[in-house]
Amino acid sequence: MIRRFIILFNLLVFATVICYAQRTSSSENPYKKQLLAQANLMGNALMRSDYDTFCKYTHPSVIKGVGGKGEMIKSIVELNKTLKQQGAFIAGFLISNPGKIIKTNNELQCTLQQRVNMVFGKKRGFYSSTLIAISADGGKNWLFATAVNKDLAAMKKVLPNLSMDIVILPTTPLKYYNQK
Repeated sequence: MIRRFIILFNLLVFATVICYAQRTSSSENPYKKQLLAQANLMGNALMRSDYDTFCKYTHPSVIKGVGGKGEMIKSIVELNKTLKQQGAFIAGFLISNPGKIIKTNNELQCTLQQRVNMVFGKKRGFYSSTLIAISADGGKNWLFATAVNKDLAAMKKVLPNLSMDIVILPTTPLKYYNQK
């Protein structure tokens, strides 16, 4: 059930990337500040249950893929309800390491690292996955899609304009840790 949750959550959310292959300095990614700010706005909206704002930053292809904004919000609410019934919840997130900007099909694209911290009863854990960022307006506004447990071929089904140069690293398994 936990594995199913992680997969479903990230399909719906970002939600949610250790991108050493695309790690870059800020001089190579002039959009770093804007990318991180908007990705964090999306994540914080999710944590506050502000699903309208969350959807504003989610790539429209992801929303369409789950049946529209209403269905997406309904799925997130149901998922949170199921988690709560099991004593689980998302404790936080960290988005970092914007990768190299790739220009393709009149879009700017890159990846970021996404770490999701979770609580399952008395257990705490986290996993990392790739968050894809796409801008169609020269880097002013960014939309996001998670690539949890997905490779480039799978993500191109959702995002057909996705560059073949985007590097999607494997999602790390859920790692538990002790916290005193």
